[in-house]
Amino acid sequence: MLSQVIILQIQQRRSVIHGKFQWHVSILNTCRCAQSQILLACNGLKPIDQTILKKQGNNCLLFNGNPLAYNNTARFFYASAKSIFAPISSVTTTPCFSKK
Repeated sequence: MLSQVIILQIQQRRSVIHGKFQWHVSILNTCRCAQSQILLACNGLKPIDQTILKKQGNNCLLFNGNPLAYNNTARFFYASAKSIFAPISSVTTTPCFSKK
């Protein structure tokens, strides 16, 4: 479930690249099953490593659509004047249930 993809973006104020702040991004899957085809809004981003983020219009596909397992976190850095990531869509193979 897309609501169980949590995106945390922390601005690294001490790290500036070409006049833009560096951001540390953590994407956590809290769904009880793996989620794949995780699509994120990333308008204006120019990904360097296509194995992490692959541009698709104004969006980015995480890990070429490969699954992010339950309770696993994807981490990466990017440079921008503002935070830009938001979840758009994802696919699960079985129903996910949140922790109780």
